[in-house]
Amino acid sequence: MSYVDDNLLTGETVVYRAQMSWAIFVWPVLFCLTILLLPLGLLLLILALIKFLTTEMAVTSRRVIGKRGLISRHSLDLNHNRVESIQVDQGVFGRIFRGGTVTVRGTGGTISLFPGIKDPYSFRRQALEAIEVDYPMPAPGIPQRVALSSQSSRREQLLEQLRSAQQARASAEQHIARLNDEIARLDQDH
Repeated sequence: MSYVDDNLLTGETVVYRAQMSWAIFVWPVLFCLTILLLPLGLLLLILALIKFLTTEMAVTSRRVIGKRGLISRHSLDLNHNRVESIQVDQGVFGRIFRGGTVTVRGTGGTISLFPGIKDPYSFRRQALEAIEVDYPMPAPGIPQRVALSSQSSRREQLLEQLRSAQQARASAEQHIARLNDEIARLDQDH
């Protein structure tokens, strides 16, 4: 199973899963085609293959998740409300092969780079759309009190979740009390 799938929270779904671009194999293949650089090309080809197989990045309904590396790993698990910006860098080969580096900046100075991502602009768009669903920005020109109404609906959602959690806690406490009563009755019978 993949890193992303192993780390999904209860009720969390994958919105978009990024793939690695085949562009990471361009230089290793060119080196392999040059007879004098064949050993170096093979080494670069193996390293590119490891990078291709061990890099994952996804947008979920709650977070931006990523992992790269085989022996030493770099992982990213950033809640939507902690994403500050998502930057895309594309070189010449990136433009040709539709690949690029995705840089995710989080609040508090977190910076994670994921080079070689296929169609990085689609990843950025999907991530920003998922974040917008959770934390909509007021449109320019809309008065602040209209924007507050969306915050008040979010407040109502949070209050409902709090009520549900309190009911669940009360149910758990009742269950514990019943179990304690049953254990006490069994102890009295012995």
